Amino acid sequence: MQFIRWNAGWVFRLGIEAGFATPAFAERVGQWAADHTQRQVLAMLAGDHNVHWSSTSLRKVLASLSPDMAKHRHVSQVAPVVY
Repeated sequence: MQFIRWNAGWVFRLGIEAGFATPAFAERVGQWAADHTQRQVLAMLAGDHNVHWSSTSLRKVLASLSPDMAKHRHVSQVAPVVY
């Protein structure tokens, strides 16, 4: 397997999340993580995309999504209670 060495400039321009995924791919992984266990997400990555991450790598990508999702958390938690 050949590994890609990321040029720091390209990583910044592409918005690579946690050094592992493009924003679109990280979003997909985040959606999977919301509905599946960590083990299931890792299996989906390997089976569907031939991407083999460690659990640490997966957690780094998910942690990079957390700040962007925090602004939506309150609304999504309150809405079911209010309505």
